[in-house]
Amino acid sequence: MRLYSFIVVFCVAVLGLKAQSEEFYILHPSVGDTIEKVDKLDYSLFPKIDNQSYSHGLIRFKSDSFFLESYLTKQESKWYYLSKEEIVEAQKNIEKINDFYRRQAKEDSEEGSSSIIKRKPNSSATLNASMSEQMKKEARMQIRLREDQRRQDEFRKGIRPSNQLHIEFR
Repeated sequence: MRLYSFIVVFCVAVLGLKAQSEEFYILHPSVGDTIEKVDKLDYSLFPKIDNQSYSHGLIRFKSDSFFLESYLTKQESKWYYLSKEEIVEAQKNIEKINDFYRRQAKEDSEEGSSSIIKRKPNSSATLNASMSEQMKKEARMQIRLREDQRRQDEFRKGIRPSNQLHIEFR
């Protein structure tokens, strides 16, 4: 428990130092500086902000505080105060979901083609709207995972600058 407390305090301190040098704050490399509506929904980010009116948002750091500038339309925006705890919670949500999809992809690749789905001869596959949305969501997650892996590879190779913040929770 002490280790967990230390990690949270350390992350908050690092977030504070990192954010002081930038106007826009990158919440996580998987999301980037602009948090689209699909990112907010996929990662369950900032539950106090209504999903229906949300289009996209930017996290800004001003006067030692974090704010989410939520765009309702192209011209209309609304500002929400975000505590450092909310920022850390959002980053944890992103890491948890990305970790889940990484493990799922690893398990799927380990099973490989050895598992064959057998169908009854007279069964017909139907694709309803909720299944279609789930497939789209999984495709977006696969794209995010590939982009995250590409960024990590670039960082290891020295192509990506080291001024980005990467937090791992284990």
